[in-house]
Amino acid sequence: VSREDEALMSLILYLDRSSSMNSSDPESLAPAVALGLAEAARATGSEVYTLGFSDRPTLLARPNEQGIRLVDLGNTTKLLPAIKRAKRLTVGASYQKVQIVVTDGDLDSEERIPEVIQLLREISTYIYLIYIGDREYIFERWKPYIPAWKASKVAALPGIVEAIVEAMLLQRAEEHGEEAAL
Repeated sequence: VSREDEALMSLILYLDRSSSMNSSDPESLAPAVALGLAEAARATGSEVYTLGFSDRPTLLARPNEQGIRLVDLGNTTKLLPAIKRAKRLTVGASYQKVQIVVTDGDLDSEERIPEVIQLLREISTYIYLIYIGDREYIFERWKPYIPAWKASKVAALPGIVEAIVEAMLLQRAEEHGEEAAL
């Protein structure tokens, strides 16, 4: 398998559209980051599923659809229903599944981060968080579970898809006890 083929992915983007994002992300950085990731992944030939989450999950863009529809979905931050929907949507995904959650991390009180991570891992072990906001204590709660970046750093990193592919290939090599051929 060539390195280019290994880089193809079925990217699942979860974009937080809850009301807390109005204060966490007044500059609307989250949609810009999600759109940039989607376009960069599509440019590699990868397929992209973009789901918004809040009171309910909504498909914001189909796998080969350009752009994303930005709809505000409600007040709460319920990620679990979006993950369950993604699991159904990606049953026939063509490539290795990679999941990226773009959020201020302030989940609904009924949801716990370990439960969210467990459900994400049922889809794929390649899970990343892009954190929006300034409440560091929330960001710190996610970091023990998955690789996480601050949105400001992601926005300044034009090669984010390449960075994610490198992390994915390194993780795959470690899982198989191999030297990573980067």
